[in-house]
Amino acid sequence: MINKTFNFLNQKLLIIIFIFCIFIVFFSLIKVYSNRIIFSETDKYQYIEIESIMFTCEKYNMEICYPTTKNAKINMEIKAFIDVYITRLKSDTKYYVLKSNDEKFNLLIEYEIGRVNKDIVSFIFLIDYCNNKTINNTEIVTMSYNLESGKELTIDNFFEKGSNYYLTLCDISKEHLLRSNIINDRILQWLIDDVSNSLQNSFDGYAFSSTHLSIYFNTNKISSKYNDIYEVKIPWSDIKHLLNKNVYTDF
Repeated sequence: MINKTFNFLNQKLLIIIFIFCIFIVFFSLIKVYSNRIIFSETDKYQYIEIESIMFTCEKYNMEICYPTTKNAKINMEIKAFIDVYITRLKSDTKYYVLKSNDEKFNLLIEYEIGRVNKDIVSFIFLIDYCNNKTINNTEIVTMSYNLESGKELTIDNFFEKGSNYYLTLCDISKEHLLRSNIINDRILQWLIDDVSNSLQNSFDGYAFSSTHLSIYFNTNKISSKYNDIYEVKIPWSDIKHLLNKNVYTDF
């Protein structure tokens, strides 16, 4: 009788331990899953979330990702920027007659984030717009903001007035382009000539991070058959003497 009772208690204890282990594993999985959710773009970039638009129909496919912030003014401006491309897509396809699915229009917008500090952020949008026939356009567009005030920042905000900083940026950009082994000679010469003649107007975008300034060049401005984008990264330490300390005092 005692042995039976002991065996019964052992079985009951084993069942309790088994159930307890299941709960432990279950809650561990919840914790891991929750951590995956918590460690998102929102946490990584402090209240910057991802919005997406995905739509497909007979004439076009649309896949768009864009950021939303805690600042309503910034969100409105970004959404207006996105709407320009959506409107263009709908306009281009309104009366377009497809002969095959290969002629469908495709709009893809992706983005990356560059962050200087908790307030200053850059959004780098890569836009790919094509229909595999007559249109094949890839470009980069950058927008930078102070998240607290909602003010859009230009490169002038980062440099001291009267410093002629753009001359230094142009020289560094030309040196970088000349050292590149991935640019064909024709495009390289065009970019060098453009930087030499147009100075800062030849830059097609800027993005700011805690370590460097990025300058972008779109080759589609040379010809519609070119769709490459080149980035020149300039460490802040190389241009520290030109910076406006009121913008970011930690340089």
